Amino acid sequence: MTSVLGTKCDFISHFKTNIVQIQRPENVEADVISRVSVITFPCKIDYVLIAEALKTDQELPTFIASQASLLLKKMTFPNSTIEVMCESSTGTARPVIPKENGYTLLSAMHNVYLPSIRRSVQLLKKRLVCHRISSDVAKWERHCSTC
Repeated sequence: MTSVLGTKCDFISHFKTNIVQIQRPENVEADVISRVSVITFPCKIDYVLIAEALKTDQELPTFIASQASLLLKKMTFPNSTIEVMCESSTGTARPVIPKENGYTLLSAMHNVYLPSIRRSVQLLKKRLVCHRISSDVAKWERHCSTC
């Protein structure tokens, strides 16, 4: 046995873990942990609202012209008859979100995960396309009362 492995084994042997079940009529902690499947994302994307907002968005034509690498096309999502502008260069349809709706989605995601600014931008860019998303996320999260 190497000296490093021996040191690690010695360190671990100083601790003992014993897991027991606490018998109570209402074990709230265990109930919460065992019912993870019940937890749902608090905000569903309202594609009707997004489609209507995209029709009146003043910045959308400028944004589309400045982003030559985006493959934009109108798509219909499951359980919907509304066509929404989506970007599909990554192989996954990412809806184009107007700035007004971006805050709703950011706050829903942020309130669940509480990620950093950089991680929030990564999560949002992976799932949707929004004009000036990096600067907006930074601005919104600097004013977050929870953080």
